[in-house]
Amino acid sequence: MAILSISMRAGPVLLRLVLAASMLLFCAAAPAQADTTNDDAALPGDWVGWAYLGDAGDLPLRLRIDCIDGGLRVRFDELVSRRYDLPAELSWERPRVTVTRERPGGALISLDGTLENGVISGHISWSGHAGEFDLSRSPEPIARIAPERFEGLTGIYRLGAGRSLVITARFWGELLVTDLSTGRFATLFPTDTDTFFVGSAMYVPAPIFARLRFERDADGKPIAIHWNEAGGDSLSGPRSAISEEEIDFVSDGVRLAGTLLRPAGEGPFPAAVVLPGSNWTDRETGRQDAEVLASFGMAAFIYDKRGNGDSGGEPTVAFRQTARDAAAA
Repeated sequence: MAILSISMRAGPVLLRLVLAASMLLFCAAAPAQADTTNDDAALPGDWVGWAYLGDAGDLPLRLRIDCIDGGLRVRFDELVSRRYDLPAELSWERPRVTVTRERPGGALISLDGTLENGVISGHISWSGHAGEFDLSRSPEPIARIAPERFEGLTGIYRLGAGRSLVITARFWGELLVTDLSTGRFATLFPTDTDTFFVGSAMYVPAPIFARLRFERDADGKPIAIHWNEAGGDSLSGPRSAISEEEIDFVSDGVRLAGTLLRPAGEGPFPAAVVLPGSNWTDRETGRQDAEVLASFGMAAFIYDKRGNGDSGGEPTVAFRQTARDAAAA
């Protein structure tokens, strides 16, 4: 608690300086794990979380709240639109937090939540779609780097003893890591272009579970990964060598386009056609599964579904046509 005593005889200039200093004191950053629900220091930092829109799916959220000239300023990232550091308005009436952003054209994004135990949660309206959200504060700053710059880091990295990490990218560019030996699935939060930390869950940044660093060759291509768990293992391993070949094929008179992923070595290899499921549109939808298979010695073929990507034909067909396309692949 800060105690401020000001003499009634103090001049107006001195009074303004003292009040400004007190505001800066309350706006100073506090440890991410501290219980500062009723202190302005609870808010500055990077906040990440998720919104669940009942009639429009779900999407990631990311805010940065800064302390500037004794006041709080918020910036908003629309990750799925690949638009970052956007202006927004912040209202803070302990413990209520309200963030509002007017999008081009007048549509509003508004978050109306409550800060409790280091989490902001409440109601969200996203351009007319209502839902719920929650945000957790990052234990350290997240580098302000456009996520699409990380797409070249994707792949399979072998850490030895049967342990492999699969690095994939969401369509807006943020990276995910899947540990095939434990099933852990989490977001990578960047501290610079090649170093990241992993939180406790898929989009929860704290506490930090592990840190990783990508190693590149002289041409800038990632060749290895260094993985350090908090209080645990420090492991390193190479990126799996996988070659790719573009292959077209014909199904019922329509040309379909795909990619064959091959493991390192001469072969021959067993092979699989990867069919990604109900959300399948183009070949990238199935790349993660194909890369996993290729990293363990199996060739894998992925292709653009009929009427999508570089494949011809109409996208809306009966399931029997999709099955014939798979058989042709």
